Amino acid sequence: MLFLILSGRVIAHTTAVKDHTPVDFALARLSRLYSVAAPAILISVLCALLARTINPHVFASVDPGDADFSTTEIFEQALRGLTFTNYIWWDSQRIVANGPYWSVS
Repeated sequence: MLFLILSGRVIAHTTAVKDHTPVDFALARLSRLYSVAAPAILISVLCALLARTINPHVFASVDPGDADFSTTEIFEQALRGLTFTNYIWWDSQRIVANGPYWSVS
């Protein structure tokens, strides 16, 4: 709850003081999001590929409907994470093995 209050105050402050136009606000917001989202997805992809290389059966216990860890699926999931479309009304997909990333979308 404290995080949401502080986040709201930061956004209100930057809108009132710094980002006077919608374009300025959008660019600032996207730069703050991608500065965290892109490294998180990159690290998730690298960890999944490394884990699969070390032990190809490492994800065998994962629910088959939950996540697919083929190389194609890993990169599709990363792309959906970068576009924030991994959790939308009719479809939800976990980003590689990074369960908490759902909250960003």
